[in-house]
Amino acid sequence: MRVKLFTHTDLDGIGCAVLGKLAFKNIDISYVDYNNVNDMVLEFINNKEYDNYDHVYITDISKQKRR
Repeated sequence: MRVKLFTHTDLDGIGCAVLGKLAFKNIDISYVDYNNVNDMVLEFINNKEYDNYDHVYITDISKQKRR
């Protein structure tokens, strides 16, 4: 099983990566921040990279709304 993880660059986001490595043998991790999470995930979708994975997780991050 191949897993993709997008997670935040802060300590609790890195904690998600550590748990992912413990839980899944074959995991590909991308560390993202608020300013690039949407672009990174959109590129992943547009390039149909999701076809290379059995599961995709996005943890500990969301795009903040601009005020």
